[in-house]
Amino acid sequence: MLQFANEIKKRVYFFPKDINDLNTYFHQNADATLIVDFDEYFENRNQKDFFNDINRIPFKKILLIGNGSHNYDLNNFKINQNLVELEDKYSEIPYDFTGFPNLEILRYEHIKNCSNFLH
Repeated sequence: MLQFANEIKKRVYFFPKDINDLNTYFHQNADATLIVDFDEYFENRNQKDFFNDINRIPFKKILLIGNGSHNYDLNNFKINQNLVELEDKYSEIPYDFTGFPNLEILRYEHIKNCSNFLH
């Protein structure tokens, strides 16, 4: 069962157990936002592969919040050809923005260690 931050605004949380439902939901709701809250995954902090299947979800908008992203393998967050909106509230991901060729909206507070910001 999907967990929503706001069902009306189509803001839904990522949990690997919901991957099939998230895939279906985002196919039907292209304007929805996927929320990744690293504080919610505390019990899974030793699972480096926690986000391995996130690219199976056809999201175009993502919100990253919380702390503790360093506990996971985040390579699947660094390239997304379909991403149009990225809002990152402190995830420690060193982005190379060439990985997001269709990015239109960026809300990001920590630019250090990123590259090709003006690409």
